[in-house]
Amino acid sequence: MRVTRGQQIAVKRPTQSSDGQGGYTEGFATIATERGHIRPASSSEIVRAGQEKGRMTHVAYIRAGSSVEFGDVLVIANPALRLEVTGVRKPSNTASGQMEIDCKAIQK
Repeated sequence: MRVTRGQQIAVKRPTQSSDGQGGYTEGFATIATERGHIRPASSSEIVRAGQEKGRMTHVAYIRAGSSVEFGDVLVIANPALRLEVTGVRKPSNTASGQMEIDCKAIQK
């Protein structure tokens, strides 16, 4: 996958709703829609993530200040891609004004 810029990215957060019988059902609620871009993680980023006991397949860039958290799911329509957020970092280049978000692809 090549770098895709200016993509519409839906930020979804896990939710729990009562099922009316003492239990609950799990789902996802869209908390924001952002513009950003996604790129595949480099081999050195994947190795570093493995050493930190995590997994990483992609890096997303969304404007700083967005409400993205660990455990959220990023959904990109084209190409169809669902990514679990495994880490959120401040940008290494503060002039970019974007957060760097480590992600792991979710298989359908």
